[in-house]
Amino acid sequence: MMLDAFNWTYALIILVSAGPSNIVFAYALASIFPPKDARVYWGVQAATIAVAVMTKQYWSAEAAMVIGSAILIIPPLACLKGSMFVKVIVTTLAVVIQYAAELPVAVLWMVVVGQPIMDNAVVAAHFVSTSLSWSSSISSSWR
Repeated sequence: MMLDAFNWTYALIILVSAGPSNIVFAYALASIFPPKDARVYWGVQAATIAVAVMTKQYWSAEAAMVIGSAILIIPPLACLKGSMFVKVIVTTLAVVIQYAAELPVAVLWMVVVGQPIMDNAVVAAHFVSTSLSWSSSISSSWR
């Protein structure tokens, strides 16, 4: 199997859209369960974000769900202190809450664009115009 050439636009979209939410997610869990070693925890988080940015454009939609969930779940379970049972419950609930928070945005994207959100070509084609439109409407509502 030959991979397509690396697309920097997709990588930037993934970094801008997924990176900050993964950092907030990781920080929230680290606030509940202190890391065993903070440098290792944040190093693992940075590495998983880098791997996702560099490889996500080659994942199928199904693989994105499985790998994306694993990226959110495995580092906290491995690198944070606390009972494994409690970490599994809290991390699972946190993932469910994050997915529930992402659902309205995903539905809005599909309504505005009229295409599935998992299609990287569609995201790349509409990302800048949609982001500018949303950011201008948000900034005008703050005035």
